[in-house]
Amino acid sequence: MSPRIDPTRIANKQITRATSAEAAQFYKEAMEALDVNPAALAAAKDKKALAALQEVFGSGTWAKIMRAIPKEAITGPAIAFGGANLTAGVSNRQAKITAFWAKWAPKLDGIVAAVNAMPDTTVAEKEAKMLANKRKLAEAKGTWR
Repeated sequence: MSPRIDPTRIANKQITRATSAEAAQFYKEAMEALDVNPAALAAAKDKKALAALQEVFGSGTWAKIMRAIPKEAITGPAIAFGGANLTAGVSNRQAKITAFWAKWAPKLDGIVAAVNAMPDTTVAEKEAKMLANKRKLAEAKGTWR
């Protein structure tokens, strides 16, 4: 008796439907028809999500899954699709990138100036300078928003 669920048939059917001429329009219409905010629904389950993440990381499951993924599963699609997506993504987000740097550059400049003003002739001074840089960058994280 052959299996009732044929994974090849299901995969082919899904791929055919998702790559059809109507798929993009259907997707757009489905997104426009949403009457709830999916992000708000996710936020309402933050405690449950945190518990699940802690379990996955704490049990070693995440590390086991990550170790099982071959390098080629990451690099293959990245090489095949990444370049075009990178350039298109940057082109589409020029305003966002410019706005980020307009806000971040003065903060970064202040950090660089403060760290560069520190002495660095001894090993202890170099370590202090390195730690000050790390701490100042951590404190500034997200402050450009």
